[in-house]
Amino acid sequence: MITFSGSHGTFGANYLFNQQKLLKQPQQSSTVIHFGAGTKEETAQQAAPRKKASWPVTAMMTAWLSTLGLGGFLGYQQYETNQDLLSRNQALSGQLDETNNRFASYATGQELNGLQQEMSRRTAELNGRLDTMGRNLVEADTSLSQIQSFLNRIQAESGQRLEDMNGLIDSLRGNLGELRNDVNGINRLVITPEAIRNVMPATAKVVANAEGRTVGSGSGVWIRDGRTGDVFLLTNHHVVSNEEISFRPGLPPVPVSYAIIQNGSETEIPATVVHKYEALDLALLAVDRVPPGVRIVTLRDMEREPLQQGEKVFTVGAPSGFQDNVTTGIISHTNRLRPDMPGMAYVQTDAPINPGNSGGGLFDSQGRLVGINNMVIRRMPATTDGLGFSIRVDVVKDYMNRWPALLAQELEEKARQEAEAEARRQAEAEAEARRQAEEEQRRQQEASPPADSAPKTPDEVPAPQPRPDTNTQE
Repeated sequence: MITFSGSHGTFGANYLFNQQKLLKQPQQSSTVIHFGAGTKEETAQQAAPRKKASWPVTAMMTAWLSTLGLGGFLGYQQYETNQDLLSRNQALSGQLDETNNRFASYATGQELNGLQQEMSRRTAELNGRLDTMGRNLVEADTSLSQIQSFLNRIQAESGQRLEDMNGLIDSLRGNLGELRNDVNGINRLVITPEAIRNVMPATAKVVANAEGRTVGSGSGVWIRDGRTGDVFLLTNHHVVSNEEISFRPGLPPVPVSYAIIQNGSETEIPATVVHKYEALDLALLAVDRVPPGVRIVTLRDMEREPLQQGEKVFTVGAPSGFQDNVTTGIISHTNRLRPDMPGMAYVQTDAPINPGNSGGGLFDSQGRLVGINNMVIRRMPATTDGLGFSIRVDVVKDYMNRWPALLAQELEEKARQEAEAEARRQAEAEAEARRQAEEEQRRQQEASPPADSAPKTPDEVPAPQPRPDTNTQE
């Protein structure tokens, strides 16, 4: 279809290109001409007499519209569309013919018979495979039954052997326990340099300073508070008991400060007394920053592994200020009690303990803490070594668990005492104020004459009364 547009209406012309070739059957062509709003339709036979006249008009209109560039383009587009329809019609026709041939072939049974034969062959092959699988399953079931019977027989035969092996293992375990005990017994009698080297970073020296000079020293061990994880240096109460000191009688006291010198070092680290407990002679020191290389002491479990007499022990401390000093000895007694100090228990040792060892550690052969060196008893004149005593490590554990509560109680008691002292001071001040007021009033009364002490006239002066003469005789 070719369509032309004008300014006064629409002119349409239908022209069929080889319709017999497109549809493979005769077609009746027609021409539709639109003039404005009116329409006239004629058949090809009716329009035949005017065919010669219509072509010049068409050619003229085409030439006119070609000047606008539209007629030729639209005609070409209609031609391309007709060609595409023709190609598609031919392709569909070919596919329809092929489909009809395949249906005809199925109708005759040529391919259907082949398919049936192929299906029969595959069915037979599948049945053969199923039969083979069935035979294999029967054989596998038989094999499994044989294996189960074999396992049952092995289990029955090995039951007794297993019991025998368990008995042998128990016996070996018992022998191993005895051997371990023997080894531990031997270790308790041997102190190795390695054990001493491992302990050294867990110990330190404590010094007391006043006015720039050292006025005392002791020892300590690094210990961790299990509840908070804080690290402290544990020592004796009497090592850090002085808060001030007087160098000579009559001189005012001066404050005392404390410092820590880590073993293997000469640097003093300022320390603060966190808590001290005179009842157990134990105290804790804290530093702002724990020195590098410090090792936390390992505490021996006295319940699981009680001390034994004759067990080898060693001390690490600073006797007489000599740092990094080690002495050895044995456990002379495992549990010495003091009736005058409830809750106190000592480990007695013959390892030398001298002034400066106080607060240091007593260690077993494996480097575990068994006591805190506390005191020595010497008979005068001192002809033999003294008896050394260390606070048992279980007493130390109890103190580490209780020291915050003890500190709270002490602070509460201190506050109560201070309140009572303040109340006493106020009462005394008030009593003194009253006394001074009364004294001032008495002085004022004595200084001023009484109201009836004014001079009297002679008439007001009473006449003297005669006094009896005691010397007159009757």
